[in-house]
Amino acid sequence: MNNQRYVVIDVETTGNSPKKGDRIIQIAAVVIENGQMTERFSKYVNPNQPIPAFIEQLTGISNEMVENEEPFSTIAEDIFELLHDSCFIAHNIHFDLAFVKHELQLAGFGELECSVLDTVELSRIVFPGFDGYKLTELSEELQIRHENPHRADSDAEVTALIFLHMMDRLKRLPIPVLKSIRRLSWHLISDAQELFDGLIAEKGVDAELEAGFMKVGSFVIRTPEGEDEEAGHKSPVSQTEPLIWEKDGGLSSLDDRFDKREGQTKMMREVWTAFQNHEHALIEAATGIGKTLG
Repeated sequence: MNNQRYVVIDVETTGNSPKKGDRIIQIAAVVIENGQMTERFSKYVNPNQPIPAFIEQLTGISNEMVENEEPFSTIAEDIFELLHDSCFIAHNIHFDLAFVKHELQLAGFGELECSVLDTVELSRIVFPGFDGYKLTELSEELQIRHENPHRADSDAEVTALIFLHMMDRLKRLPIPVLKSIRRLSWHLISDAQELFDGLIAEKGVDAELEAGFMKVGSFVIRTPEGEDEEAGHKSPVSQTEPLIWEKDGGLSSLDDRFDKREGQTKMMREVWTAFQNHEHALIEAATGIGKTLG
């Protein structure tokens, strides 16, 4: 794993909108460094407002549990320092990040300087065959014990373990696949470019395709059982020998109605090479080059 410092955050709140006045009632964090969980933080928070009955039923956090706790402002500096220059990870990043930013602003702190990763989004990429991507569904799929769903400390711990599972899975992907995901990562909510840059750097930018995988066109697949694993390491075919219609003087020697066209021959070579390598080819051929025969 790269040297990025990750901080997994989960919050429980009085509702779903900080802009409407909802506040944090519990916050938890798990710090991940060098592939290990190195620090944990968990704190109940007094929201200075009643906890709705449905929130108490969902989380198990009652008014009595938070009435003697300090407000968020007393831990705001610790949270700000914890996240500064780190990568903020959450399961549904918009929810947790919005509440943390709002509470920090109320406490007088400026904008957070941190990248973000959404484990919902990443899990859809890493585990495309799963039936669902809720925290409880992922923990069940990955056989991770989740003792207290909808409690920030338990949710943060499980999210951190899911992230470590995903990192392990990503590290085992062939480098062409990592590069392809990296190219598409600009479209994600997550700031995933640095994550994939680190994974690619660990393997080496010019690393060869690993044993057990083979390239088929622009795709990388596992080598089918019974096939030689070295098949995945074959070099692409290129056409250097004369093409059949070029031998013995070419078609123009058989019929004076034919003219040799360099552009047509170049196009034929590109088509032949694409077929041999099982690749896609996109060719722009000018009018009159002989596309029909080519």
